[in-house]
Order: sequence, then structure tokens, then C-alpha cells
Amino acid sequence: MLASIASDPTTPQRAWQDTTFVHPMALVVLGILSLWMFLAPRRTAIVPFIILICFIPSAQRIAVLGADFTLLRLMALVGLARVLCRSELLAMRFNRIDGVYATWVVAASVVYVLQQAQASAVVYVLGQSVDTLGAYFVARVMIQNMDDFRAFARGVALIAIPVCVLFAFELSTQRNLFAYFGGVREITWIRDGRLRCQGAFSHPILAGVFWAAIGALTLGGALARQAKPMDRWIFAAGTLSAVFIIVASASSTPVLGFAAGVFFWLWWPARGLMRYAFIATPFVLAGLHMVMQAPVWHLISRVSAVGGSTGWHRYHLIDRAIHRFPEWMLLGTPSTGHWGWGLFDVTNQYILEGVRGGMWRLGLFIALIYLVGRSIANAQARARNKADRMLLWGIGASVFVHCVCFIGVSYFGQIQYLWYITLAIGASMADPAFFGKPKNPPVRSPRPAPRAPQPDVAP
Repeated sequence: MLASIASDPTTPQRAWQDTTFVHPMALVVLGILSLWMFLAPRRTAIVPFIILICFIPSAQRIAVLGADFTLLRLMALVGLARVLCRSELLAMRFNRIDGVYATWVVAASVVYVLQQAQASAVVYVLGQSVDTLGAYFVARVMIQNMDDFRAFARGVALIAIPVCVLFAFELSTQRNLFAYFGGVREITWIRDGRLRCQGAFSHPILAGVFWAAIGALTLGGALARQAKPMDRWIFAAGTLSAVFIIVASASSTPVLGFAAGVFFWLWWPARGLMRYAFIATPFVLAGLHMVMQAPVWHLISRVSAVGGSTGWHRYHLIDRAIHRFPEWMLLGTPSTGHWGWGLFDVTNQYILEGVRGGMWRLGLFIALIYLVGRSIANAQARARNKADRMLLWGIGASVFVHCVCFIGVSYFGQIQYLWYITLAIGASMADPAFFGKPKNPPVRSPRPAPRAPQPDVAP
């Protein structure tokens, strides 16, 4: 079970809450990366944030008066301080996606406080709001145009290489070097005879999904023949590293997620027809539902890529959520434990959105995905060359990977930040200035005034 690690109060993850749990070396790394983020040019200032996500376990935290400050949260605050001190927020144009995102965060916070009806719930939502708003707006400010986005993609591709080396060490020795900081298993978990490597991430599935989304993005740079040769090598190395990490995680959800990303890429030659495929999908599922003996969502119970998966649990969760729609539709529900055995474990992001905030929060979540997807599609149509179009198709594939993986996992820990950054990139692409200011129209020289008729002069 996955979400139990985050939500079950008996698990060690909860034991770190409200407790200072930080390694001195992690603080040194945080200090160096914070200086980098604060002083670096805007285009590369998001890179230290990604490095912290990939190399420091999310359990590292400092507790102050009952409030937990994870190192990632502190990094988000550093980013916000930079944005405010340099007045970089003024250069950002707010758009519809920003408004929907902010509304989604506020709605989630208000409903959670109403659900829990405890003072501690207010502290919790304030911390969560720093994560969601901080990571989003820092990325939104730092990735404002195509050059910024290209630098971000190169950065994550480069980061994938050393992460892959550390996963290879874990796979060969069954020892997780990130346990040095604390907060992750020292001895790698084994299921059905396979090592499930997780690196600095909270769970092997989350590690695999993180790199499945990155791999789908960097594949665009690797396939673009028009890109610079060095960039193509970097993107190819990043993609291969991501694939290795996905395999090392030995989890079905990231394998299927990356397969979905490859499927998305197969539509590249017929990308103009992609919208019709999305329109047709609900009708195909409805048709299957009518002809199948079991509900169409029962197909999820039969899916397994590496063996030992809990597909039936995921099907059962969806089935119970549909049957109990009146229970959570208005303001969600505080617990799903009474839905059935093991169903306190909400391993589905869509259902988790509904459980935590009712259909309002779920609707805003789906609206965000739609708006970001449309923004990326429009940006892809406006791209000035094929290399940029392929990289933009890659971020579309990355969003698609997230959407598929949401069926099998609910996000917590580091991967939440990648999702917020992805949404911020999609919002930036809606800006007309994403590809730079339009060139000024050529200034035409004024038309010469007609010459006045000359009087006839007698010879």
C-alpha cells in the first residue's frame, strides 16, 4: 500500500511530523542551493530546486512551534524571497490558469479545515499552501519563455544522469545511499524477488513516476534532429537514465505511465488528430462499459506490468468511490476506511481530490489539467521551429504521463513539486510573450507627396 505511508498515523512517516529531523549535511546542501537559487540568473535559478527534490529525502525537516518546515518548503520560501526582493513577480502576467490554480488551493484549504474542525488543520493547510503556491509561482516566474523552458529541460536531463548512477548502486548492492540523511529505507525493499529502488524519494512508485514524467519530456529533445548536437546528447542521456530508474523502481504504475508517454509520442506524425482521440475516448469507454459484464473500470484490476501489483485494490477503490458519490460529493469525507478493507489507502489522485474537497475540488483539478493541456497545444502551434515543437510535445507527453499515473497513485513528497512546476510551465505558455516579443512591423518610408503640376512655360 502506498498512501498509507503518508496518511496512516502508525507509520514512521507520521513519526517525523512535528519533530526536527534533519542531517547537518542536508542543511549544508540546503544552504548552498539556496545561495545558488537566490543569486543565479533567472533562467537557471529553478535548477537548484530540482536538485534538492532529487537528492534530499522529503522527511528532512525543522519543527518550529508545531509547524513543520521541510527542506523543500524552506527552498520554496527562498524562491519567494528572491522573487519579491528582485520584483520579478511584476514581470509575470496573470492569466486564467493562475486564477484557477489559486482557487483550487483556496478551495482545498477551506474544505479541509471544515472537514477536520481542528486548530491543527489550519496550521496544516498553511504549510500546504506554502508548498503549492510557493513552488508554482517560483516556477511561474523563473520559466517565462521558450529559452527558460529549454534550459529547464536541459537541467532535468543532466540531473537524471547522477541520479541514475545512484540508483544503479542501489540496484547492485541493495543499499540506499540516501539513507545517510535518514527518512528512507537503508535496505532496499524486495517484492516478488525484485529490488524496488527508491533513492531519495518516499516510495519506489513515486520515484518511478517522477522519472517517467521527466523521460517523456526529455525524449522530445532527444528526437529533435534540428536541435544542437550537444543538446541532443544531453537529452538522450537523460532519457536513458530516466528509463533505467523506472525499471529499477520495479513498479507497474511508472512503467505503464512511461508507456503512455511513448504512446503519446506515437501520435506525433498525426498530432493534428490528437484532439479527436481525446474526444472519442469517453465514447469508447462508454461502449466498453455497455458490452462488458463487469464495469469498465474493472479493466484496471487486470493490468500489471511487473507482477505483484495491487490492481484489484485500485479497481475496488474506484468502484466504492462511484457508489458512495453522495457521501463525498459536497465537501468530501474525512475518511474512506469504512468503504472496505484497506480502502483508507486512497491510491488514486482523482479520488483523493474528491475525498478531500468534494466535486468542487475535483472539478477545479480537472479544469486545471484541461487548461494546461490546451495552453501547451496552442504554444506548440505557435512554435517557430520543429525542435521547439518537439520539446513542447514532450511537456504535453509529460502531462499525459501524470494523468495516467493519477489512476494508480496519489502524490505526496517530492513529486508534488514536479506537478506544481509542470502546471506553472503550462500557465507560462499561455502568455503571448512566451516566444518573445513579436517583431515590430517594418516601418515604411512615407510615400512621397505628389508633385504639384508645373505651369506651362512658353518657349
